[in-house]
Amino acid sequence: ATGGSLFAARAVAVVLSIIATGPLFFLAATSGGRRAALLTALLWLLGSGPVGLLSLGHTEAVATALALSCLTLWAIALSPISRLPRAAAFAAGVLLLLAIASRKTAVFVLVPGLLLALSAWRHVDTPRFLRWAMAGGSIVAVPWLVSVFALYGFVGVGEVVGFGYLTT
Repeated sequence: ATGGSLFAARAVAVVLSIIATGPLFFLAATSGGRRAALLTALLWLLGSGPVGLLSLGHTEAVATALALSCLTLWAIALSPISRLPRAAAFAAGVLLLLAIASRKTAVFVLVPGLLLALSAWRHVDTPRFLRWAMAGGSIVAVPWLVSVFALYGFVGVGEVVGFGYLTT
């Protein structure tokens, strides 16, 4: 997509990092208010975000943007005043698996996600939310794992889910 240009790949990483500022702003605003959101966005943009990802490959930026968007939708779905909790949960599941597909370490987005789910347990039907999120994730996971199995067999599937050393 970038024609082999390292500059173009880095530019994509920077653009995705800038896009990730939106979900990060939303998450900070819902938990700490507008002032905290502005400070968070500013620190992201000037500190670790685009500048940090400029030195890395582009998969980190993709995984970061998808993971932050997943957490944002997770927070929207778990909000007691959410108008579309099922759609947000489903989309969060899709984004979670896309983030993991782009970078396995994105699985750690589950930690703050599960903390959000636990904090909303009394106000929201969390089991229903988790079912919708898992349904969204399976939309990505099933064809992904089937295609990996068709190409690489059990060894490939083991590598994808992080257990490659057990299958060799």
